[in-house]
Amino acid sequence: MSEPRVAITLLQAFCRDEALAGDILEEFELRQSRSWLWRQVAVVVLFGLPYGINRYRPARRPMPMPIGGVGVLALGILVTFVAPGAWWLIGAGAAGGVVIGGVMVLAGRKRALTRGGRRNILLPLIVAALAMDVAAQAQPRPAVRIDPVDGILEAFKTHQVVMLPGGHGGKQGYDLLLRILRDPRTPGLVTDVVVEFGTSRYQDMIDRFMRGEAMPHSAIRRAWQDTPNPGVTHDNPYVEEFYHAVRALNAGLPAGKRYRVLGGEPPIDWDNVVTAADVRRWTVRRDSFTADLIHRDVVERGRRALVVYGPAHFPRKEVLTNYDMSHWQAQTMTSLLEAAGIRPFVIQSDSGKSAVELQPDIASWPVMSFTLIRGTVLGAADFALLNGQNDRYAIRGVDDFVKIPKEQHKPMRMEDQADAILWMGVTRPRDPILLSRETCADPGYLPMRLARIALAGLPPGEAEAARRACAAHDPK
Repeated sequence: MSEPRVAITLLQAFCRDEALAGDILEEFELRQSRSWLWRQVAVVVLFGLPYGINRYRPARRPMPMPIGGVGVLALGILVTFVAPGAWWLIGAGAAGGVVIGGVMVLAGRKRALTRGGRRNILLPLIVAALAMDVAAQAQPRPAVRIDPVDGILEAFKTHQVVMLPGGHGGKQGYDLLLRILRDPRTPGLVTDVVVEFGTSRYQDMIDRFMRGEAMPHSAIRRAWQDTPNPGVTHDNPYVEEFYHAVRALNAGLPAGKRYRVLGGEPPIDWDNVVTAADVRRWTVRRDSFTADLIHRDVVERGRRALVVYGPAHFPRKEVLTNYDMSHWQAQTMTSLLEAAGIRPFVIQSDSGKSAVELQPDIASWPVMSFTLIRGTVLGAADFALLNGQNDRYAIRGVDDFVKIPKEQHKPMRMEDQADAILWMGVTRPRDPILLSRETCADPGYLPMRLARIALAGLPPGEAEAARRACAAHDPK
């Protein structure tokens, strides 16, 4: 009998409120752990013992708080699942009870050996064992470093979708992505790579390129240059390397194990974008479009996708809205997937001194280390502590945001926002804007990029960075 089935049986037997039992099971299905489920069942069983046992003893006098045969069996199952390590305590307690009972018999106090007496000894022991287990579970343990490729591939054994921070430049992130795809365990386990540095407008072209068809470079680079992002974020040489590397990988793989690269961004048509409002109409759709793409082209087809996006798209609840998810603009890619019944494995990135202050040995971890966070000191930490103390806003309308006072900022545990962390190091210098010589050699590239930056109203520094990146290739 599976664990959820055992839990259902116990809840049906001991819970008077069917709605409460349903809520517990529904919450477990959504996001809670096995230990959380069994702690809830423990509370229900302990408080529902009179109801549960009287249900199965209709012909006899109701028992006020017994541990009869059914109760002992139920609690035995419960302890086995919730606190198997506590059996030694129960056994020691039972042995101690026998000794005490013998002494009491010799003293003439036979009442201690009655059924009620035994019951009164056993119940506190079991309650104490469960309480000790709950207390132990409440104490967060240190996070443990795992090789990122091993950790991510293990996640795919239980999830169709794994969210990997990336897509915003930085050689280390792209190197890790290619390490994952080049690992011999990955083909067949991972079928799709959904990327922020690709637009769905050119999905057919991306598919043909990944199949090895001949294609001019000026054509395929539109896949990453024409996303709704007006700046240079996706123009770095590592994006180009990624596309060509996956094409080369696919050439050496059997047809059934080749990767499909899915451009995750909405199909903006820049030829018909003439105002900043036109740009915004596409950018506000980014999370909803990508979530729908993953649902339609990955999950419903029984495939598995590595989703490579900036980590701001991944939290289960939006920190910028103070975790108020009532407005459509507050939705994240993950919240939309979970609303559709798809639970992705979420990896967040972290760097800086906050994690080291929580667990000093993290400072010695190699950059790009992976760690599971549920039940750890990192998982118990506030999400904002590890992701910056940013301003938060109440959404009043499409362009109407009201700043929320800092004293009203709500806490949220990291483990309620993500499943794992990718450690980026104590110091994470800002990656310089890099553009390849071939990109800058295109006479139409820089005018195109500068025009889009100006149209979207990006800060002047973005345009200046693009000019400097191309100037670096100028021999003068």
